Amino acid sequence: MCIVSFSKKPKYSSKVKVDKFNGNPNWGYVEITSKCSHGCSWCFGGFNENKTSEMELWEFQNILGKLKKIGITQLTISGGEPTEHSDFLEMIEAATEEDFIVHLCSHGDWSKNWAIELAKLGVKQIQFNYQGSKRHDKVHKALGSYLKQVQAIKQTNASGIETVATVTVGAYNLKDVPEIFKELSDLGTERLRVWETTGRGNAWRKDKEAVDIFQYCQDTAKELGFIYTQSYDPEFKAESFVDCPASSKMYMYINSDSELRFCSAKDSYIDSFKTSDVDTILQNYNNFMNKSIKHKCLARE
Repeated sequence: MCIVSFSKKPKYSSKVKVDKFNGNPNWGYVEITSKCSHGCSWCFGGFNENKTSEMELWEFQNILGKLKKIGITQLTISGGEPTEHSDFLEMIEAATEEDFIVHLCSHGDWSKNWAIELAKLGVKQIQFNYQGSKRHDKVHKALGSYLKQVQAIKQTNASGIETVATVTVGAYNLKDVPEIFKELSDLGTERLRVWETTGRGNAWRKDKEAVDIFQYCQDTAKELGFIYTQSYDPEFKAESFVDCPASSKMYMYINSDSELRFCSAKDSYIDSFKTSDVDTILQNYNNFMNKSIKHKCLARE
């Protein structure tokens, strides 16, 4: 289920991260909340269910300190929906003050122009889950959210923060991909990302192979001037490539309970940032990763 990116430029922040990867984790992915006001049909995260949790500010600061000692340089802040966390801005400020390269994942259904404040704090990139004008509100189960997201994308572009669109692609919307990509290109998006919803037999994939989905998306993107491809998916090679950032030990995924797990789609517990020290976390992390299977997506099994 890993992401494949298409860019109109051969140089961008994510490629730099891959080029500098030396086999040790340099990327932290932290879910500060599992709460989300949207209910995306394909979501595997368990959001909008009764069992939701939210990270406290002190827990987040504790994670930052330990990630810094581990050598993490880039931080992706996600959820759930991170802008719905009551301490959202304080967490962003804490991360940028520690000199992390901060990226944000958001549904873009904003109650205010977050981009202005995020730009002041030094956020480098905002990633929006974009499903296109035809299906967005229905997929996200949030009436009126598409128009709000388009406004948020425009606000982000105007603020100078890099805007990236992530499109979830499966059998249900493959025929819409040219229209979706064209909409994003017209909005001034210079990098877009796709991922296929996890698991053969999944209602959204309908037994289509991931490599076929990604190839079709790549061909479509090239027609719109997206000339450079980067892949985090073990089944789809590209000009810039990492064989699964989780099993390759590029990134550490931490959920809203401060738990270090394999990835957001493969719920395998490794350790707790809340209770363990850095040496213990690294020992358990390396032990787990040395046993994990490479060259295939564990979440697809």
